[in-house]
Amino acid sequence: MQDGGSDAQPLTPVMPAYGQASLADVLPGVLAALGVPPGRSGDPLGLAAGPLAGVRRVAVLLVDGLGWHQLPLAAPYAPTLAAAVAGRLGVARPLTAGFPSTTPTSLVSLGTGAAPGAHGVLGFTVRIPGTDRVLNHVRWGADPAPRGWQPLPTLFERAAAAGVPVSVASRAEFAGTGLTVAGYGDVAYYGAGTVDEVASALLAGVSVGVGPALAYGYHPDLDRAGHVHGVDSPQWRAAVAGVDRLVTRVVEGLPPDGALVVTADHGQLDIPPSCRFDCDGDPRLRAGVEVVAGEARVRYLHTVAGAAADVIATWRGVLGDAATVVCRDEAVSTGWFGPVPAVHRERIGDVVVACRDRYVVLATATEPAAVAVRRFPRLDDRCRDGGTAARRRFCRSHRLACARGTQPGGAAGRGGGGVRSRRRRHRLHGAARRHGRVLRLGGGAAASGAARQAGDRRRDRSARGRLVRQLRGPGVRRPQRDARRARPQAVS
Repeated sequence: MQDGGSDAQPLTPVMPAYGQASLADVLPGVLAALGVPPGRSGDPLGLAAGPLAGVRRVAVLLVDGLGWHQLPLAAPYAPTLAAAVAGRLGVARPLTAGFPSTTPTSLVSLGTGAAPGAHGVLGFTVRIPGTDRVLNHVRWGADPAPRGWQPLPTLFERAAAAGVPVSVASRAEFAGTGLTVAGYGDVAYYGAGTVDEVASALLAGVSVGVGPALAYGYHPDLDRAGHVHGVDSPQWRAAVAGVDRLVTRVVEGLPPDGALVVTADHGQLDIPPSCRFDCDGDPRLRAGVEVVAGEARVRYLHTVAGAAADVIATWRGVLGDAATVVCRDEAVSTGWFGPVPAVHRERIGDVVVACRDRYVVLATATEPAAVAVRRFPRLDDRCRDGGTAARRRFCRSHRLACARGTQPGGAAGRGGGGVRSRRRRHRLHGAARRHGRVLRLGGGAAASGAARQAGDRRRDRSARGRLVRQLRGPGVRRPQRDARRARPQAVS
Protein backbone atom coordinates (compact mmCIF):
# COMPACT_ATOMS: atom_id res chain seq x y z
CA MET A 1 0.00 0.00 0.00
CA GLN A 2 1.08 3.57 -0.51
CA ASP A 3 0.54 6.99 0.96
CA GLY A 4 1.43 10.48 -0.08
CA GLY A 5 0.92 14.20 0.17
CA SER A 6 -0.46 16.34 -2.64
CA ASP A 7 -1.57 15.01 -6.01
CA ALA A 8 1.64 16.32 -7.59
CA GLN A 9 3.85 14.33 -5.25
CA PRO A 10 4.70 10.66 -5.76
CA LEU A 11 3.08 8.15 -3.45
CA THR A 12 5.25 6.75 -0.69
CA PRO A 13 5.20 2.99 0.01
CA VAL A 14 3.91 2.04 3.47
CA MET A 15 4.65 -1.32 5.10
CA PRO A 16 1.70 -3.13 6.70
CA ALA A 17 1.72 -2.67 10.49
CA TYR A 18 0.76 -6.24 11.36
CA GLY A 19 0.13 -6.66 15.08
CA GLN A 20 0.31 -2.90 15.67
CA ALA A 21 -2.18 -0.95 13.57
CA SER A 22 -3.54 -3.11 10.75
CA LEU A 23 -6.97 -4.19 9.61
CA ALA A 24 -6.31 -7.61 11.13
CA ASP A 25 -6.12 -5.97 14.58
CA VAL A 26 -9.69 -4.62 14.60
CA LEU A 27 -11.70 -7.70 15.62
CA PRO A 28 -9.28 -8.81 18.35
CA GLY A 29 -9.95 -5.48 20.06
CA VAL A 30 -13.70 -5.84 19.56
CA LEU A 31 -13.65 -9.32 21.08
CA ALA A 32 -11.61 -8.09 24.03
CA ALA A 33 -14.22 -5.39 24.66
CA LEU A 34 -16.93 -8.06 24.64
CA GLY A 35 -15.07 -10.16 27.19
CA VAL A 36 -13.89 -12.80 24.71
CA PRO A 37 -10.17 -13.67 24.83
CA PRO A 38 -8.85 -12.47 21.45
CA GLY A 39 -6.04 -15.03 21.33
CA ARG A 40 -2.32 -14.49 20.98
CA SER A 41 -2.74 -11.20 19.14
CA GLY A 42 -4.20 -9.45 22.17
CA ASP A 43 -5.64 -5.98 21.61
CA PRO A 44 -2.90 -3.95 19.90
CA LEU A 45 -5.27 -1.08 19.10
CA GLY A 46 -6.29 -0.72 22.74
CA LEU A 47 -9.98 -0.74 21.90
CA ALA A 48 -11.20 -2.54 25.01
CA ALA A 49 -9.60 -0.06 27.39
CA GLY A 50 -10.13 2.91 25.11
CA PRO A 51 -12.95 3.74 22.68
CA LEU A 52 -14.92 0.55 23.44
CA ALA A 53 -14.56 0.67 27.23
CA GLY A 54 -17.92 -0.24 28.79
CA VAL A 55 -19.42 -1.30 25.46
CA ARG A 56 -21.25 -4.64 25.39
CA ARG A 57 -22.76 -4.58 21.92
CA VAL A 58 -20.70 -3.84 18.84
CA ALA A 59 -21.69 -3.39 15.21
CA VAL A 60 -18.79 -3.57 12.75
CA LEU A 61 -19.33 -2.12 9.28
CA LEU A 62 -16.82 -2.64 6.47
CA VAL A 63 -17.29 -0.18 3.60
CA ASP A 64 -15.59 -1.56 0.52
CA GLY A 65 -13.29 1.04 -1.03
CA LEU A 66 -13.56 3.80 1.60
CA GLY A 67 -9.99 4.22 2.76
CA TRP A 68 -8.59 6.80 5.12
CA HIS A 69 -7.37 9.30 2.54
CA GLN A 70 -10.74 9.40 0.80
CA LEU A 71 -12.51 10.74 3.86
CA PRO A 72 -11.80 14.44 3.14
CA LEU A 73 -13.16 13.96 -0.35
CA ALA A 74 -16.25 12.23 1.05
CA ALA A 75 -16.86 14.76 3.84
CA PRO A 76 -19.21 17.12 1.96
CA TYR A 77 -21.58 14.20 1.28
CA ALA A 78 -21.12 12.33 4.58
CA PRO A 79 -21.71 14.66 7.56
CA THR A 80 -21.95 11.81 10.06
CA LEU A 81 -18.65 10.26 9.02
CA ALA A 82 -17.07 13.71 8.88
CA ALA A 83 -18.21 14.37 12.44
CA ALA A 84 -16.68 11.08 13.58
CA VAL A 85 -13.37 11.79 11.88
CA ALA A 86 -13.29 15.28 13.38
CA GLY A 87 -13.79 13.85 16.88
CA ARG A 88 -17.28 15.28 17.38
CA LEU A 89 -19.04 11.92 17.16
CA GLY A 90 -16.38 9.42 18.14
CA VAL A 91 -12.72 8.76 17.51
CA ALA A 92 -10.82 7.92 14.34
CA ARG A 93 -7.38 6.67 13.39
CA PRO A 94 -5.69 5.33 10.25
CA LEU A 95 -4.79 1.67 9.86
CA THR A 96 -2.82 -0.19 7.23
CA ALA A 97 -4.31 -2.87 5.01
CA GLY A 98 -2.38 -6.06 4.46
CA PHE A 99 -0.45 -6.93 1.31
CA PRO A 100 -1.82 -7.00 -1.26
CA SER A 101 -4.52 -4.51 -0.29
CA THR A 102 -7.29 -6.23 -2.23
CA THR A 103 -10.79 -7.13 -1.06
CA PRO A 104 -10.48 -10.93 -0.61
CA THR A 105 -7.21 -10.62 1.29
CA SER A 106 -8.50 -7.84 3.51
CA LEU A 107 -11.83 -9.50 4.31
CA VAL A 108 -10.12 -12.67 5.48
CA SER A 109 -7.53 -10.72 7.47
CA LEU A 110 -10.35 -8.89 9.24
CA GLY A 111 -12.26 -12.09 9.93
CA THR A 112 -9.32 -14.16 11.16
CA GLY A 113 -7.23 -11.44 12.80
CA ALA A 114 -4.27 -12.81 10.85
CA ALA A 115 -1.84 -11.47 8.26
CA PRO A 116 -2.28 -12.75 4.68
CA GLY A 117 0.64 -15.17 4.85
CA ALA A 118 -1.02 -17.05 7.70
CA HIS A 119 -4.53 -17.35 6.27
CA GLY A 120 -3.39 -18.00 2.69
CA VAL A 121 -5.81 -15.78 0.73
CA LEU A 122 -2.87 -14.00 -0.82
CA GLY A 123 -4.41 -11.97 -3.61
CA PHE A 124 -7.39 -11.27 -5.81
CA THR A 125 -6.31 -14.20 -7.97
CA VAL A 126 -3.64 -16.80 -7.22
CA ARG A 127 -2.32 -19.88 -8.97
CA ILE A 128 -3.34 -23.15 -7.33
CA PRO A 129 -0.03 -24.94 -6.65
CA GLY A 130 0.67 -27.91 -8.85
CA THR A 131 -1.73 -26.74 -11.55
CA ASP A 132 -2.04 -24.04 -14.19
CA ARG A 133 -5.41 -23.03 -12.74
CA VAL A 134 -5.83 -19.50 -11.40
CA LEU A 135 -8.31 -19.12 -8.55
CA ASN A 136 -10.37 -15.93 -8.47
CA HIS A 137 -11.22 -15.49 -4.79
CA VAL A 138 -14.32 -13.39 -5.42
CA ARG A 139 -15.73 -16.16 -7.67
CA TRP A 140 -14.64 -18.97 -5.41
CA GLY A 141 -17.13 -21.77 -4.85
CA ALA A 142 -16.31 -25.09 -3.20
CA ASP A 143 -13.12 -25.95 -5.10
CA PRO A 144 -10.67 -25.79 -3.48
CA ALA A 145 -12.44 -26.54 -0.20
CA PRO A 146 -12.55 -23.29 1.80
CA ARG A 147 -11.67 -24.94 5.10
CA GLY A 148 -8.57 -26.47 3.60
CA TRP A 149 -7.47 -23.48 1.54
CA GLN A 150 -7.92 -21.11 4.52
CA PRO A 151 -7.16 -23.22 7.60
CA LEU A 152 -7.61 -20.68 10.41
CA PRO A 153 -10.79 -20.40 12.52
CA THR A 154 -12.41 -16.99 12.33
CA LEU A 155 -12.83 -14.56 15.19
CA PHE A 156 -16.57 -14.56 14.53
CA GLU A 157 -16.54 -18.28 15.32
CA ARG A 158 -14.42 -17.65 18.43
CA ALA A 159 -16.97 -15.14 19.70
CA ALA A 160 -19.88 -17.47 18.95
CA ALA A 161 -18.14 -20.34 20.76
CA ALA A 162 -17.83 -18.07 23.81
CA GLY A 163 -21.59 -17.57 23.85
CA VAL A 164 -21.77 -14.20 22.11
CA PRO A 165 -24.57 -13.90 19.52
CA VAL A 166 -22.85 -13.25 16.17
CA SER A 167 -24.40 -12.30 12.87
CA VAL A 168 -23.04 -11.40 9.43
CA ALA A 169 -24.98 -9.30 6.93
CA SER A 170 -23.91 -9.12 3.29
CA ARG A 171 -25.40 -9.65 -0.14
CA ALA A 172 -27.53 -12.75 -0.45
CA GLU A 173 -25.57 -14.03 -3.44
CA PHE A 174 -22.41 -14.21 -1.31
CA ALA A 175 -23.91 -16.73 1.13
CA GLY A 176 -21.94 -19.98 1.23
CA THR A 177 -19.23 -18.90 -1.20
CA GLY A 178 -15.66 -19.87 -0.57
CA LEU A 179 -14.70 -16.33 0.40
CA THR A 180 -17.63 -16.04 2.83
CA VAL A 181 -16.74 -19.32 4.54
CA ALA A 182 -13.05 -18.42 4.67
CA GLY A 183 -13.62 -14.94 6.03
CA TYR A 184 -16.57 -15.37 8.40
CA GLY A 185 -16.85 -19.07 9.16
CA ASP A 186 -19.95 -20.91 10.30
CA VAL A 187 -22.05 -18.14 11.84
CA ALA A 188 -25.53 -16.74 11.22
CA TYR A 189 -25.67 -15.08 7.80
CA TYR A 190 -28.34 -12.67 6.61
CA GLY A 191 -28.77 -11.50 3.04
CA ALA A 192 -28.70 -7.71 2.96
CA GLY A 193 -28.10 -5.75 -0.23
CA THR A 194 -29.44 -2.25 0.29
CA VAL A 195 -28.44 0.44 2.75
CA ASP A 196 -31.62 -0.07 4.76
CA GLU A 197 -31.25 -3.85 4.80
CA VAL A 198 -27.68 -3.69 6.08
CA ALA A 199 -28.65 -1.13 8.73
CA SER A 200 -31.62 -3.22 9.87
CA ALA A 201 -29.49 -6.36 10.08
CA LEU A 202 -26.81 -4.61 12.13
CA LEU A 203 -29.33 -3.14 14.57
CA ALA A 204 -31.10 -6.48 14.92
CA GLY A 205 -27.79 -8.20 15.53
CA VAL A 206 -26.74 -5.91 18.38
CA SER A 207 -30.19 -6.08 19.99
CA VAL A 208 -30.19 -9.84 20.60
CA GLY A 209 -30.42 -11.00 24.23
CA VAL A 210 -29.24 -9.13 27.29
CA GLY A 211 -25.50 -9.78 27.12
CA PRO A 212 -22.71 -8.99 24.66
CA ALA A 213 -23.51 -9.15 20.95
CA LEU A 214 -21.51 -8.77 17.73
CA ALA A 215 -22.98 -7.86 14.34
CA TYR A 216 -21.00 -7.39 11.15
CA GLY A 217 -22.07 -5.80 7.88
CA TYR A 218 -20.42 -5.49 4.47
CA HIS A 219 -21.39 -2.75 1.99
CA PRO A 220 -19.86 -2.79 -1.54
CA ASP A 221 -21.69 0.03 -3.35
CA LEU A 222 -19.00 2.69 -2.98
CA ASP A 223 -16.31 0.45 -4.42
CA ARG A 224 -18.49 -0.40 -7.40
CA ALA A 225 -19.32 3.25 -8.05
CA GLY A 226 -15.63 4.12 -8.03
CA HIS A 227 -14.75 1.28 -10.39
CA VAL A 228 -17.43 2.10 -12.92
CA HIS A 229 -17.63 5.89 -12.75
CA GLY A 230 -14.47 7.10 -11.00
CA VAL A 231 -13.67 8.59 -7.62
CA ASP A 232 -15.52 11.85 -6.95
CA SER A 233 -17.93 11.27 -9.84
CA PRO A 234 -21.60 12.10 -9.15
CA GLN A 235 -22.25 8.37 -8.77
CA TRP A 236 -19.41 8.02 -6.28
CA ARG A 237 -20.71 10.97 -4.28
CA ALA A 238 -24.18 9.43 -4.30
CA ALA A 239 -22.73 6.18 -2.97
CA VAL A 240 -20.90 8.11 -0.24
CA ALA A 241 -24.20 9.69 0.75
CA GLY A 242 -25.70 6.20 0.93
CA VAL A 243 -22.91 5.03 3.22
CA ASP A 244 -23.50 8.03 5.46
CA ARG A 245 -27.20 7.28 5.61
CA LEU A 246 -26.38 3.71 6.66
CA VAL A 247 -24.03 4.92 9.39
CA THR A 248 -26.55 7.53 10.56
CA ARG A 249 -29.34 5.02 10.91
CA VAL A 250 -27.19 2.59 12.87
CA VAL A 251 -25.93 5.35 15.18
CA GLU A 252 -29.46 6.54 15.89
CA GLY A 253 -30.61 2.99 16.64
CA LEU A 254 -27.73 1.78 18.82
CA PRO A 255 -28.60 0.66 22.36
CA PRO A 256 -27.09 2.69 25.21
CA ASP A 257 -24.24 0.19 25.65
CA GLY A 258 -23.56 -0.12 21.93
CA ALA A 259 -20.96 1.20 19.52
CA LEU A 260 -20.40 1.19 15.78
CA VAL A 261 -16.96 0.45 14.32
CA VAL A 262 -16.52 1.52 10.68
CA THR A 263 -13.55 0.36 8.64
CA ALA A 264 -12.55 -0.42 5.04
CA ASP A 265 -10.64 -3.04 3.10
CA HIS A 266 -8.66 -0.67 0.83
CA GLY A 267 -8.93 2.64 -0.96
CA GLN A 268 -9.23 3.57 -4.61
CA LEU A 269 -7.02 5.30 -7.11
CA ASP A 270 -7.81 6.80 -10.51
CA ILE A 271 -5.15 5.69 -13.00
CA PRO A 272 -4.15 7.83 -16.02
CA PRO A 273 -3.80 5.96 -19.34
CA SER A 274 -0.11 6.85 -19.44
CA CYS A 275 0.51 4.74 -16.33
CA ARG A 276 -0.69 1.42 -17.74
CA PHE A 277 1.53 -1.44 -18.86
CA ASP A 278 0.14 -4.53 -20.61
CA CYS A 279 2.11 -7.69 -20.03
CA ASP A 280 0.20 -9.40 -22.84
CA GLY A 281 0.93 -6.61 -25.27
CA ASP A 282 4.70 -6.63 -24.77
CA PRO A 283 6.44 -9.89 -25.73
CA ARG A 284 9.35 -9.03 -23.46
CA LEU A 285 7.08 -9.25 -20.41
CA ARG A 286 5.73 -12.69 -21.35
CA ALA A 287 9.10 -14.28 -22.02
CA GLY A 288 9.79 -17.00 -19.47
CA VAL A 289 6.39 -16.56 -17.76
CA GLU A 290 3.98 -19.50 -17.59
CA VAL A 291 1.14 -18.02 -15.52
CA VAL A 292 0.21 -14.45 -14.58
CA ALA A 293 -1.94 -13.99 -11.45
CA GLY A 294 -2.58 -11.33 -8.82
CA GLU A 295 -4.16 -8.07 -9.92
CA ALA A 296 -3.14 -4.97 -11.79
CA ARG A 297 -1.35 -3.37 -8.85
CA VAL A 298 0.38 -6.53 -7.59
CA ARG A 299 1.34 -9.18 -10.12
CA TYR A 300 2.42 -12.74 -9.39
CA LEU A 301 4.55 -14.21 -12.17
CA HIS A 302 4.99 -17.98 -12.21
CA THR A 303 7.99 -18.60 -14.39
CA VAL A 304 9.47 -21.38 -16.45
CA ALA A 305 11.94 -23.41 -14.40
CA GLY A 306 15.19 -21.50 -14.05
CA ALA A 307 13.87 -18.33 -15.68
CA ALA A 308 13.05 -16.26 -12.57
CA ALA A 309 16.28 -14.22 -12.59
CA ASP A 310 15.90 -13.34 -16.27
CA VAL A 311 12.25 -12.41 -15.78
CA ILE A 312 13.15 -10.12 -12.88
CA ALA A 313 15.84 -8.40 -14.93
CA THR A 314 13.51 -7.92 -17.90
CA TRP A 315 10.60 -6.57 -15.88
CA ARG A 316 12.86 -4.20 -13.97
CA GLY A 317 14.23 -2.93 -17.27
CA VAL A 318 10.81 -2.39 -18.83
CA LEU A 319 8.96 -1.00 -15.81
CA GLY A 320 11.81 0.98 -14.26
CA ASP A 321 10.61 3.07 -11.32
CA ALA A 322 6.99 2.13 -11.96
CA ALA A 323 7.24 -1.03 -9.86
CA THR A 324 9.30 -2.95 -7.33
CA VAL A 325 10.16 -6.34 -8.85
CA VAL A 326 11.51 -9.02 -6.49
CA CYS A 327 11.65 -12.78 -6.14
CA ARG A 328 9.24 -14.62 -3.88
CA ASP A 329 11.83 -15.24 -1.16
CA GLU A 330 12.66 -11.53 -0.93
CA ALA A 331 9.01 -10.51 -0.74
CA VAL A 332 8.39 -13.02 2.05
CA SER A 333 11.55 -12.24 4.02
CA THR A 334 10.84 -8.50 3.83
CA GLY A 335 7.57 -9.09 5.67
CA TRP A 336 5.08 -7.96 3.04
CA PHE A 337 2.73 -10.86 3.81
CA GLY A 338 3.65 -11.50 7.43
CA PRO A 339 4.92 -15.01 8.24
CA VAL A 340 4.16 -17.41 5.39
CA PRO A 341 4.03 -21.15 6.12
CA ALA A 342 5.46 -23.51 3.52
CA VAL A 343 2.01 -24.70 2.44
CA HIS A 344 1.11 -21.16 1.31
CA ARG A 345 4.36 -20.06 -0.30
CA GLU A 346 3.68 -21.58 -3.71
CA ARG A 347 0.54 -19.46 -4.07
CA ILE A 348 2.84 -16.46 -4.40
CA GLY A 349 4.50 -16.09 -7.79
CA ASP A 350 8.15 -16.86 -8.36
CA VAL A 351 8.34 -13.13 -9.09
CA VAL A 352 6.30 -10.44 -7.31
CA VAL A 353 5.66 -7.12 -9.07
CA ALA A 354 4.39 -4.38 -6.75
CA CYS A 355 3.41 -1.27 -8.70
CA ARG A 356 4.40 2.10 -7.34
CA ASP A 357 2.76 5.50 -7.52
CA ARG A 358 -0.15 5.36 -10.00
CA TYR A 359 1.05 2.53 -12.26
CA VAL A 360 -0.71 -0.71 -13.11
CA VAL A 361 0.16 -3.83 -15.11
CA LEU A 362 -2.77 -5.17 -17.10
CA ALA A 363 -3.09 -8.66 -18.58
CA THR A 364 -5.46 -8.11 -21.47
CA ALA A 365 -5.32 -11.69 -22.77
CA THR A 366 -6.63 -13.23 -19.56
CA GLU A 367 -8.48 -10.48 -17.72
CA PRO A 368 -12.00 -9.24 -18.54
CA ALA A 369 -12.79 -6.41 -20.88
CA ALA A 370 -13.50 -4.17 -17.88
CA VAL A 371 -9.78 -3.98 -17.25
CA ALA A 372 -8.58 -3.91 -20.83
CA VAL A 373 -11.09 -1.49 -22.34
CA ARG A 374 -12.07 1.02 -19.68
CA ARG A 375 -9.94 4.10 -19.26
CA PHE A 376 -8.30 4.95 -15.97
CA PRO A 377 -7.79 8.76 -15.90
CA ARG A 378 -6.81 10.84 -12.92
CA LEU A 379 -9.45 12.83 -11.15
CA ASP A 380 -8.72 15.92 -13.23
CA ASP A 381 -8.63 14.16 -16.62
CA ARG A 382 -11.67 14.54 -18.85
CA CYS A 383 -11.35 11.26 -20.69
CA ARG A 384 -14.18 9.66 -22.61
CA ASP A 385 -15.48 6.17 -23.00
CA GLY A 386 -14.05 3.81 -25.61
CA GLY A 387 -17.14 3.71 -27.81
CA THR A 388 -20.22 1.51 -28.17
CA ALA A 389 -18.37 -1.76 -28.75
CA ALA A 390 -16.15 -1.16 -25.74
CA ARG A 391 -19.15 -0.39 -23.57
CA ARG A 392 -20.87 -3.57 -24.68
CA ARG A 393 -17.78 -5.62 -23.83
CA PHE A 394 -17.70 -3.89 -20.44
CA CYS A 395 -21.36 -4.76 -19.82
CA ARG A 396 -20.69 -8.43 -20.41
CA SER A 397 -18.01 -8.49 -17.76
CA HIS A 398 -18.85 -8.82 -14.10
CA ARG A 399 -15.31 -8.39 -12.81
CA LEU A 400 -13.87 -4.93 -12.50
CA ALA A 401 -10.33 -3.66 -12.39
CA CYS A 402 -8.72 -4.60 -9.11
CA ALA A 403 -5.54 -2.59 -9.20
CA ARG A 404 -5.12 -1.84 -5.54
CA GLY A 405 -3.47 1.40 -4.55
CA THR A 406 -3.72 4.75 -2.86
CA GLN A 407 -3.69 8.40 -3.63
CA PRO A 408 -2.62 11.24 -1.36
CA GLY A 409 -5.11 13.26 0.60
CA GLY A 410 -6.54 16.31 -1.09
CA ALA A 411 -8.09 19.48 0.16
CA ALA A 412 -10.10 19.32 3.35
CA GLY A 413 -13.74 18.53 2.81
CA ARG A 414 -16.19 21.36 2.78
CA GLY A 415 -18.79 21.34 5.52
CA GLY A 416 -22.44 20.88 4.62
CA GLY A 417 -24.45 24.06 4.63
CA GLY A 418 -28.02 25.10 5.12
CA VAL A 419 -30.53 24.96 7.95
CA ARG A 420 -31.63 21.43 7.06
CA SER A 421 -28.06 20.13 7.18
CA ARG A 422 -27.39 21.80 10.54
CA ARG A 423 -30.59 20.42 12.02
CA ARG A 424 -29.60 16.94 10.83
CA ARG A 425 -26.18 17.19 12.44
CA HIS A 426 -27.64 18.43 15.71
CA ARG A 427 -30.14 15.57 15.75
CA LEU A 428 -27.38 13.04 15.07
CA HIS A 429 -25.16 14.41 17.81
CA GLY A 430 -28.01 14.17 20.28
CA ALA A 431 -28.76 10.63 19.19
CA ALA A 432 -25.11 9.70 19.60
CA ARG A 433 -25.06 11.03 23.17
CA ARG A 434 -28.21 9.06 23.98
CA HIS A 435 -27.51 5.82 22.19
CA GLY A 436 -23.86 5.12 21.50
CA ARG A 437 -20.67 6.04 19.76
CA VAL A 438 -19.03 5.84 16.40
CA LEU A 439 -15.49 4.59 16.03
CA ARG A 440 -13.97 5.16 12.59
CA LEU A 441 -10.99 2.98 11.85
CA GLY A 442 -9.29 3.43 8.52
CA GLY A 443 -8.82 0.20 6.61
CA GLY A 444 -5.68 1.18 4.74
CA ALA A 445 -4.54 4.03 2.58
CA ALA A 446 -7.06 5.21 0.01
CA ALA A 447 -7.51 7.37 -3.00
CA SER A 448 -8.44 11.00 -2.87
CA GLY A 449 -7.36 14.15 -4.66
CA ALA A 450 -8.14 17.80 -5.00
CA ALA A 451 -11.82 18.18 -4.20
CA ARG A 452 -13.86 19.61 -6.99
CA GLN A 453 -16.99 21.68 -6.64
CA ALA A 454 -20.00 19.80 -5.30
CA GLY A 455 -22.05 20.48 -8.43
CA ASP A 456 -25.76 20.26 -8.74
CA ARG A 457 -27.18 18.19 -5.88
CA ARG A 458 -30.27 17.23 -7.80
CA ARG A 459 -28.05 15.72 -10.46
CA ASP A 460 -26.20 13.78 -7.74
CA ARG A 461 -29.46 12.40 -6.36
CA SER A 462 -30.52 11.35 -9.83
CA ALA A 463 -27.14 9.70 -10.36
CA ARG A 464 -27.56 7.86 -7.10
CA GLY A 465 -30.90 6.52 -8.26
CA ARG A 466 -29.35 5.26 -11.48
CA LEU A 467 -26.52 3.61 -9.54
CA VAL A 468 -28.91 1.85 -7.16
CA ARG A 469 -30.97 0.51 -10.06
CA GLN A 470 -27.81 -0.82 -11.72
CA LEU A 471 -26.50 -2.53 -8.59
CA ARG A 472 -29.71 -4.09 -7.31
CA GLY A 473 -30.23 -6.47 -10.19
CA PRO A 474 -28.23 -9.68 -10.66
CA GLY A 475 -27.70 -8.97 -14.34
CA VAL A 476 -25.06 -7.03 -16.18
CA ARG A 477 -24.22 -3.45 -15.38
CA ARG A 478 -25.34 -0.85 -17.89
CA PRO A 479 -23.01 2.05 -18.65
CA GLN A 480 -24.15 5.57 -19.47
CA ARG A 481 -25.93 5.62 -22.84
CA ASP A 482 -24.14 8.80 -23.83
CA ALA A 483 -20.39 8.27 -24.02
CA ARG A 484 -19.90 11.98 -23.41
CA ARG A 485 -21.29 11.55 -19.91
CA ALA A 486 -18.87 8.79 -18.94
CA ARG A 487 -16.82 9.43 -15.82
CA PRO A 488 -13.34 8.38 -14.79
CA GLN A 489 -13.01 4.86 -13.47
CA ALA A 490 -11.15 4.12 -10.29
CA VAL A 491 -9.05 1.11 -9.54
CA SER A 492 -8.70 0.03 -5.95
